[in-house]
Amino acid sequence: MTLNSPSSLSRLGSRRVLPARMPRDQNTNTFRTLGRGVPRTKAMLIREREVNVKTPTGDMRSTLFVPKITTDDQNITFPGVILYSEIYQVTGPVERLGRRLAGEGYVVLAPDVYHEYETGSMGYSDEAGERGNSLKTEKPLASYDSDAVAAAAWLKDAPECNGRLGTFGVCLGGGLALRAAL
Repeated sequence: MTLNSPSSLSRLGSRRVLPARMPRDQNTNTFRTLGRGVPRTKAMLIREREVNVKTPTGDMRSTLFVPKITTDDQNITFPGVILYSEIYQVTGPVERLGRRLAGEGYVVLAPDVYHEYETGSMGYSDEAGERGNSLKTEKPLASYDSDAVAAAAWLKDAPECNGRLGTFGVCLGGGLALRAAL
């Protein structure tokens, strides 16, 4: 094992991330998964905005994180990731994770998982933890599944997305990401 390989860097706790699933073209130093030969840069600009995804149980407020490439070719698209949050909904750390994934070349949609009951971050407090734990069992499982279908359809149709989708989740979102991926 060499210390320059992406897998060794992640094991050593380096801040540099080159996921193995994003093979580089050695001739042009670009990531092939971005689809159009987007040059690798040290930092990528990120655009973010609030969007409403239509679901059977009402609008689902979501945050969209989009990589911005400065190039003449405006037709560049990226794979999409649905980022499921913890029981506190989309908090600061979840937003930072969304930006990090977008910086790696993904369009990221982070929905409010309890949109029928609460909108936005509930913050970190004992009361918010109790509320989040209560809502995770109060919300019907079928609603989580219909939200996943709606989020995937919305993201797949987004003009910045190339139609390839994945899921990612933390805390409660880990289980939701697994359900959505199935």
